[in-house]
Amino acid sequence: MKTYYLYKRISSRKQLASGLSLEAQHKLALDYIEANGGVIAGEFTEQETASGKKKRPQLQKALALCKKKKATLMVANLTRLSRSVYFTSMLLKDNVDFVCLDMPNVDKPMIQMMSIMAEWEVDQCSKRTKLALAAARARGVKLGVNGKKLGKQNEKAAFAYYQGIKKDVIVSLGKTRKRTLQHYADTLNRSGIQTRCNGKWYPQTVKNMFKHLQWNPKAPSFA
Repeated sequence: MKTYYLYKRISSRKQLASGLSLEAQHKLALDYIEANGGVIAGEFTEQETASGKKKRPQLQKALALCKKKKATLMVANLTRLSRSVYFTSMLLKDNVDFVCLDMPNVDKPMIQMMSIMAEWEVDQCSKRTKLALAAARARGVKLGVNGKKLGKQNEKAAFAYYQGIKKDVIVSLGKTRKRTLQHYADTLNRSGIQTRCNGKWYPQTVKNMFKHLQWNPKAPSFA
């Protein structure tokens, strides 16, 4: 049976807290396994932008493990792996097998060409953004106002939702003996209690809920 290690990457801390993008990447992986067979032996999650950064500790760990176990690295799509030619070239040089779930049949030379174009698009997008921001400032536009308002609205909505399911969560988790975020996530998934976005619970989404309910993740009081 073919062995895979799933590498999931998101760009912002907000995405990490919500778990939305991570859930989508996880579902793609499960769909692939169901259709093609194999087993996901482990997962690595990283919060990092796609361009310009050469520090990817979780990716490095995933690559090292794939090399050691002769396993295949699995990513949702090429942008989750990197928009940097540096990383893609490193993968090809190290001869690590990997599959991009949005185009599993594409060969390595094509992936390298696509990474070159993706890196070029990142550079162009950055230039367009800087020009647009400079033009907005020149017109006297105050930047960042709408983002702060939306952030506050999102925080209020999250707080209200977690308060609404608080009693059910206490009943579900109150008698658990294992005190780990993964165990809490598994218990909530079995209980049928849904996340705020009607998805699956993960350690990070549990931690986010605990934060809103002011529970210590290491020793929650469930009160």
